[in-house]
Amino acid sequence: MALAASLAELHAEASCPLCLDYLRDPVTIACGHNFCLHCIQQCWEDLQHILPCPVCLHHCPDRNFRRNTHLLSVQLWLTS
Repeated sequence: MALAASLAELHAEASCPLCLDYLRDPVTIACGHNFCLHCIQQCWEDLQHILPCPVCLHHCPDRNFRRNTHLLSVQLWLTS
């Protein structure tokens, strides 16, 4: 039972809150939430100055995304 719970938690951590699929090209935004690069770019596509996090609504100062190589490794492991 503990293994199933751990795997469910791992799946949740490796999933994009926008598309609900495994993270593809995972990036971290200023508040610390993770998204697929394409998903967050599409979400913020028409926004100019105020860039709210889709999860916590924290205003991110810019579109500088940090690539999350750790989550990329997890995603590759989960999908292999």
